[in-house]
Amino acid sequence: MKIYKELEAFKERSKVLGLCNNYTDKWNSAQDTYDLIKLATDINGMPYILESLNDPQMGITTKFAIEFLGEYVNNNIPIVNDGIESKLFIDTECTVILSSTINGFLNTNAKLYVPKGVVCHVYCVNSDLEITGSGIIYFHNLLEGKWINNIIKKYE
Repeated sequence: MKIYKELEAFKERSKVLGLCNNYTDKWNSAQDTYDLIKLATDINGMPYILESLNDPQMGITTKFAIEFLGEYVNNNIPIVNDGIESKLFIDTECTVILSSTINGFLNTNAKLYVPKGVVCHVYCVNSDLEITGSGIIYFHNLLEGKWINNIIKKYE
């Protein structure tokens, strides 16, 4: 697997800030780029990666993330990890019908539709989201390293 200086800097910074051994071990055992992408977008990784991309001191930029993630960013192809689907949106404007369990938005203006029967997590940093539909969202607005709210919303 290709080693990226940005990822190594991010990993070292994360370890200094207390990245747990479980995630460090998973990172070290990653066989390819897709393994790292799955790690970054799972239920624990998504809020961390969004907050890190928003913090210039963490060593990775949104430009690098978009290039690194390639087809897996901005709704092109879902990321599947143990049967759980994630999607990540960075520096974009879009309309999305939410079907993935885990959805992350950074610097994004989006119109989201949550179909009936869908239950999902939406993690948001510096984004303007208009949400409609009848599904259920666990909404997490991440700002300045804190979860501003962690509430369940049902949209009609």
